Amino acid sequence: MEGTAASPGIAIGSAFLLFGESGQAIGANLGADDHDIELNRFYQALNEALDDIEMLQKKVQEKIGKKEAHIFSFQKDIIAEEEFSEKVTHFIKEEGLSAEKAVQRVIRQYAAELANSEDTYIKVDENDIKDIGERLINLLQGQDIKLDISQNNIIIVARELSPSQIARLDPKKVLGLVTAEGSSTSHSAILANSMGLPAVVGIGEENLARISQGDTLIVDGKEGQVYLNPPRDMISDYRKKQSLMLWHNQELNKYRDKKLIRADGSRLYVSGNIGNSSEALTVKQNGGEGIGLFRTEFLYLGREKAPDEEEQLQAFAKALEHFPEDPVIIRTMDIGGDKEIPGLNLPAEENPFLGYRAIRVCLDNRDYFKVQLRAILRAAARGEVKLMYPMISSLEEVRSANTILREARGELDAAGKEYGELDVGIMIEIPAAIAMARELSREVDFFSLGTNDLIQYAVAVDRSNERIKDLHTPFHPGVLRMITRTVMAAKEAGIKVYMCGEAAGEKLLLPFWLGLGIDQLSMSPGRILEAKSILSEWLNRDTREVIEEVLAKSTTAEIQYYLSRLFHDNSRSPVKSKQGN
Repeated sequence: MEGTAASPGIAIGSAFLLFGESGQAIGANLGADDHDIELNRFYQALNEALDDIEMLQKKVQEKIGKKEAHIFSFQKDIIAEEEFSEKVTHFIKEEGLSAEKAVQRVIRQYAAELANSEDTYIKVDENDIKDIGERLINLLQGQDIKLDISQNNIIIVARELSPSQIARLDPKKVLGLVTAEGSSTSHSAILANSMGLPAVVGIGEENLARISQGDTLIVDGKEGQVYLNPPRDMISDYRKKQSLMLWHNQELNKYRDKKLIRADGSRLYVSGNIGNSSEALTVKQNGGEGIGLFRTEFLYLGREKAPDEEEQLQAFAKALEHFPEDPVIIRTMDIGGDKEIPGLNLPAEENPFLGYRAIRVCLDNRDYFKVQLRAILRAAARGEVKLMYPMISSLEEVRSANTILREARGELDAAGKEYGELDVGIMIEIPAAIAMARELSREVDFFSLGTNDLIQYAVAVDRSNERIKDLHTPFHPGVLRMITRTVMAAKEAGIKVYMCGEAAGEKLLLPFWLGLGIDQLSMSPGRILEAKSILSEWLNRDTREVIEEVLAKSTTAEIQYYLSRLFHDNSRSPVKSKQGN
């Protein structure tokens, strides 16, 4: 059964069916003779739901990470709003609906609004709205929401799984997930990935109907395939694949502490991207050499008051503890109208990713900006910190930001607080910045190529839009030529050039990045070891021909084919299979 790969890995186990939709059994009580009783029931369930979300948020933060825990902030914000309670109250009082029916009506209104929204970031949270409704209705009906499962070695099969359902799962019992609906960019997929649960979503209702309780399933979360009651030889083959994956990961561990030194003596850093300081340890455990991107906006999310200078300093210092000798690049807040930030009151926008965000917001809110800059400067006294401005499109923005940075230094001097010197760089993610690369290179100490947004802006593709997601590719010849032009401008100016988008870990492109002379590649922690193994194999090879061949290609398909053949012909990685293939 074909679906969408949502979380990589292989799972082999027994199907455990979780069917049903919120509101199916709401019952015959469509009216409410006693409004007060229904209102009391609703508010009791609402308080229990808020407590439950708080519990899940704390559990996920402790076991997985702060970034994943923030998924539940959206749900909490929705039901804590007066508007939500007022709408439910209206349906109970004015239309005589039961608490269950009133909640269902409001949830459907919210879901419809999100489905019709042109903001694709909001669309991926539509499942969170349904999750809220299911939780409230289950509580109103006295149903258990804990999702206790006694069986072992099972694969959860459902129409759709909400973030709260996945957060309650025990990875010791649950091996994988299969759903009829869902997308690879949903919050549920993010949680499954973080928990290490192989998942395939979007197999469709017809395929879902074919699966019975207890059926044997193979879930291939990398290829997006599910096998129903497979023959013994297929099960045997997939168990071998599982063993090879385990062995492969053990082989990759050899590269954990390896330093990559080019033939000219220069060092190539392979680093990790993080959203909070607790993730720095994961980067270190995966062989990362410092942090190539610390996304500071996550320090601001899900709270009523913005973090002060001391709190931000402690967050940065905690990350630095894991990298006493390696650089930590801290990006200033990259956020806009798509997220509510305490103290800024940013207006909602139709397209916040092309609107009032990132450096544009910071330059308009100097005092707010300086709190973060002072914290970063003080962190630089504790380790090798580098500062990076996001979404730069002009010289004026860089100069204005640096003026505020000088003011922040002056304020620290006046207060007698210790701070350190640091390199200042910019993210290259807007085509206008590439056109101005030579001029910009004279203003900063380094460039960092943010390929996720660079591709999105260069090719005019929303990377969260499932219908056109295949067009968001780093193999596009125009994107690779833009990157080459940027690297050349940086090298001519004698400044460093880094890469912190997911393309940095794209294994077929690693020889190309190496040949360009990029000084640091930063990626998600799970990609670091394999990247180091491949780069080690290519370190002492002449990659000039690779650069020439790639830049001469005119289509994405030609570039992918050439690089695939290159890897095949050159034994792409030092990690060989046990059979020597």
